[in-house]
Amino acid sequence: KGTMKRVPDVLDVWFDSGVAPWASLGYPKNKKNFKKFWPVDFILEGPDQIRGWWNSLMITGVLTFDRRPFDNVLFHGFVLDAHGIKMSKSKGNVVEPEKIVEKYGRDVLRFYFLSGAPWDDYYFKWEDMDEVVKFFVVLKNIFNYIKTYASSFKKPKELKIEDKWLLSKLNNLIKNTEENCKTYNAHKSAKEIKEFIENDLSRFYIKLIRERASEDDNELRFTLNYVFDKILRLLAPFTPYLTEKMYLDLIKKEKSIHFEDWPTAETKYIDNKLEHNFNYIKITIQKILSEREKLNLGTRWPLGKVTITCTKDALNSLKGLVDLIKNQTNIKEVIIKSDDSLLSSRGYDDFSVELDTSMTKELEEEGYYREIMRRIQDLRKKNNLKREDKINLNISFEVNLKNFEKEIKERAGVKNLSFGKAKHKNLVNGKIKDKDFEISFDSV
Repeated sequence: KGTMKRVPDVLDVWFDSGVAPWASLGYPKNKKNFKKFWPVDFILEGPDQIRGWWNSLMITGVLTFDRRPFDNVLFHGFVLDAHGIKMSKSKGNVVEPEKIVEKYGRDVLRFYFLSGAPWDDYYFKWEDMDEVVKFFVVLKNIFNYIKTYASSFKKPKELKIEDKWLLSKLNNLIKNTEENCKTYNAHKSAKEIKEFIENDLSRFYIKLIRERASEDDNELRFTLNYVFDKILRLLAPFTPYLTEKMYLDLIKKEKSIHFEDWPTAETKYIDNKLEHNFNYIKITIQKILSEREKLNLGTRWPLGKVTITCTKDALNSLKGLVDLIKNQTNIKEVIIKSDDSLLSSRGYDDFSVELDTSMTKELEEEGYYREIMRRIQDLRKKNNLKREDKINLNISFEVNLKNFEKEIKERAGVKNLSFGKAKHKNLVNGKIKDKDFEISFDSV
């Protein structure tokens, strides 16, 4: 309902968009902002704009200033359906982001996209979202574990070998994450953080320290708190909501995690040689446990000996870490020998393990003790007892466990331990192999 006038002299709409990086700064009248903000650090568009906008930017920039007007350029991929077909309402293959958020939450969708190379197309599948959810479950389980075991601590003078390894891995991760984010490769950071949490922290380290967790271990509490604090800060840009909740709950600060400093790598903790050695340890433990599984020998039953035949490089890496192999595989003696026919360049898994499965009376008694301990801990858990809660315990069993009286008291939080027919309020019974047992306790 009025008079409209067009701009009289438009050379070309692509020319307008091409000069946008400096025309929007008021150049040439305002040179101050031009010097501050030009050239542009980063531009992002779809591949359909290579011929259009990007071409115009490049041409006008070179013509005017004899250089490109941007330093970094990225063209993004597209979100397609599971079959690689463009999503379209008419085809009925559109997945609304709101539906994903409603089902899984914002952070899951965000981490899904940030874990993939942005220049690749996304073939959206609900199964891929489920994989991200599994990672979040692992993260939450670790969070709950640390809340349980990692209370107050003092900075230790010395750390155990597995703590040193984890801190080295973490600080290398911090260094790599910063480098990847600075070079516009944040997807590599997301994948590396996920790998560290799922494999190094959850599947390996937490299994290594299982025995230590039941003790008053200051080094362990320091390590867990240090690692999780840094991990939450690294993850904060990728999963802002979950990390905020965990940080405020664990660190117990009122200040948001997003006001905290970005973590910096502490080079004093980085030990690449130790990490190299642990690559052999991880595969060695995995091979031994796999061999035990083949022979149907659970890890609660101790074995007398394992012989490892490997390269000289592997031998040098393993010989200082024998105690870790013993503890994680429940084997009393570890023999390591090198074979000159094996070449170190073949990889970390180029070696063999041979188990001695002969069972002595002492080994068998220890196996029964470990099986009984599991039943006691299950019974404690069933009755919602905390670590610090003490009990009076009675064990009725065909096998003599008096040699393990001290260990049972320490590990099961027992004030008074008796063997025989006495019964307490909380009770469980059954068989271990062919031997009957009955366990009962009262809370103190």
